[in-house]
Amino acid sequence: MKLRAILPYKLQLSGTWFALFAVLFTLMLGLSGCTTDSAKKVYEEGTSLLGNADYAGAIAKFNSITRNNPNSPYAPKSQYMLATIYLRNTGETEKAKEAYYTLYYNFPQSPEAVKARKDLAVIYSASGEHDRAVVEYQWLLDKSPDERYKYRYLIGMEYLLMNDLTQARIEFTDLLALSKEPRPDGSPPDEIAPGLLADIYFQIAGIYYLEGDNSAAITAYDDFIERFPDHPLKLEAGLNKAKSLEAAARLPEALSILKGIENEYPNKEAITTYIRWIERKIRLGPRYYSREKGKRWRR
Repeated sequence: MKLRAILPYKLQLSGTWFALFAVLFTLMLGLSGCTTDSAKKVYEEGTSLLGNADYAGAIAKFNSITRNNPNSPYAPKSQYMLATIYLRNTGETEKAKEAYYTLYYNFPQSPEAVKARKDLAVIYSASGEHDRAVVEYQWLLDKSPDERYKYRYLIGMEYLLMNDLTQARIEFTDLLALSKEPRPDGSPPDEIAPGLLADIYFQIAGIYYLEGDNSAAITAYDDFIERFPDHPLKLEAGLNKAKSLEAAARLPEALSILKGIENEYPNKEAITTYIRWIERKIRLGPRYYSREKGKRWRR
């Protein structure tokens, strides 16, 4: 008797089913490869059309991929290309937003989803929708721990643009504190890039100035100048410190700083005019205004 005859019926069939499964699996792999190759070909055609400024043709190509090949790795790439065409080439910002939304809802795990949120944050900030920009930057902050300093800074800047000075200062000062705390795994914190660190200190000083806290602003600008003596914003920090000193009625100190930066400041004429104004205030002493006549008169 042959071995096959004494095997149970199910085991006799198992070899057949295994062979069929192998064939089907091979076919599926082949079809998947064909789908990817097809999507890649269409994607390349779309980028070629985009390079030739045929935006309508490029949009049609990318749309066909997202519609016909949603499981292809070229689908999120195509959706991102659609959004960027609407934003940068055709100027259809609302369509760009919709395309970005579709991208990160349909392909949340794709690298393009992160790019979409970055672009949306920039769009909202540029259009004055700073609260919505904060939402996007907060999402990026949570998803991109390696770039947490950058996104925390951008969140602070959005609050500054909303004129929420208190929250902006909180964001910046918390960011400095965060850079000194160990990471969750106990490892040392990453250092803030020097350029970003300088911007943070400069913004903190500027917030004190805008809040009218001249004493804190003067101290903060001194701190900035001492920490970053060769920074391009050093002259701007000097000018702002002089303004704070003037507001605090410390005119000789303000004048000394202005004379020190006069020859280096890009707009020398503006500094020279400011110097003359401070010298005049020192020379004339207190000045008053007549509310009734709207004219200056000297004590």
